[in-house]
Amino acid sequence: MQIMEALDVMGLLLPKLEWLAKNLEEQFILPLLTNPSLSVTFADTGIISEATCAPVSALQQDSPAAASIISSIISGTVFGKLEDILKFVVLRILHSSSEKLRPEEEDGTGSYFTRLLGNAWWKGLSALVIKEALERSLPSDYNHLEKYSSFAVIVVKFEDNLISLGLVPSGERDLKKFVENVDIHYSEKKRRDLLVMAREVLMRDDHNTVEVTDATERGGFNLGTEDKAALAPKKDKEGLEVNDGDDGLITLPTCHVSIRTQTLVELIYQTLNEASPSQPHL
Repeated sequence: MQIMEALDVMGLLLPKLEWLAKNLEEQFILPLLTNPSLSVTFADTGIISEATCAPVSALQQDSPAAASIISSIISGTVFGKLEDILKFVVLRILHSSSEKLRPEEEDGTGSYFTRLLGNAWWKGLSALVIKEALERSLPSDYNHLEKYSSFAVIVVKFEDNLISLGLVPSGERDLKKFVENVDIHYSEKKRRDLLVMAREVLMRDDHNTVEVTDATERGGFNLGTEDKAALAPKKDKEGLEVNDGDDGLITLPTCHVSIRTQTLVELIYQTLNEASPSQPHL
């Protein structure tokens, strides 16, 4: 620990802690978030302490499927490994060996050096975890959103443990805030996905058309009709479509629309149907 204290006296400690944080991200944090199946091992000879992050076998050299990554994130496996690495750094590198705590350490939330690392690194670390783990694990379907609550418990516990280590500055709860507002983040994700799908439909090189009628298409002014096929409109002498029933004032004339248009309309209906039972802001 004399090295850490000497660096602090010379004013070089903070740059070294920032260097440490960068290397932890590159060698451990990001690899684990993108491939949770990696194995983390620790060795301590009493003189040298070492941590390594590598595939368990040659079969794990390839990047895992997205579904496998999300499953490992939601199960909490990756957070256990991240916590083990951060504990190793705190206890083997940063923990004060002095029996007398500095004034900054008296509240029991980590050593002086640990808190310096947390103040310099937490914003970057939490942003990385949110981007690579929390956002990635957001469900694609509203019906699966309730299952996110069990994952939220794991995330909050992970952040609580980092607070106890001293790696989270006082008052910062970035991960907890994210999972508490998961419905808002879910709606933002759905909007992004919807815009991407709509753009893909519009950019298709498909100029084919399809015939649509009031009896087969949803919407229009006959939303209350239970069986539109049974109320198919008739044609008058001029070829205009009229409806003798009292289920609506106007009917959709038989016409041809592009398949792209029909696909977009169906996408809109699917989105509205999903949003109707959701939270007001979704």
